Amino acid sequence: MGWLRPWFESMLYEEMGEMWLEMERLSHELDPNRTSVRCEQTPTEVVVQVDIPSLNPRHEMDVRVEDNVLFISGSTGRDEVRERRQFQFTLHVYLPIPVEPSGMITEMDPEAKRLTVRLPKGRMENK
Repeated sequence: MGWLRPWFESMLYEEMGEMWLEMERLSHELDPNRTSVRCEQTPTEVVVQVDIPSLNPRHEMDVRVEDNVLFISGSTGRDEVRERRQFQFTLHVYLPIPVEPSGMITEMDPEAKRLTVRLPKGRMENK
């Protein structure tokens, strides 16, 4: 049975190599759509910046705050120039302090592919 070992090891490495290449291919497909989130505080507000690589001017978004959590969901629409299909996303950002959702301001920068959400700090934080 010792003669099977070299054959088995070479087959194992070959199969693992194919699996590795497939995982690498899938990883590259996912990377263009990877979002990043930054949350900062100023003396009067909480600022959340979300980089969405596939964002384009035909975006659709729902941004809301519930129980001190910022919910962002949306769709980027189809990018005909780069022939990318629609990318849908949902993000939940836990805010570091209470905020006033009624004063929320959202800004979208299609060139930077960034959504900025500004939330005034809650009354207890403004003291």
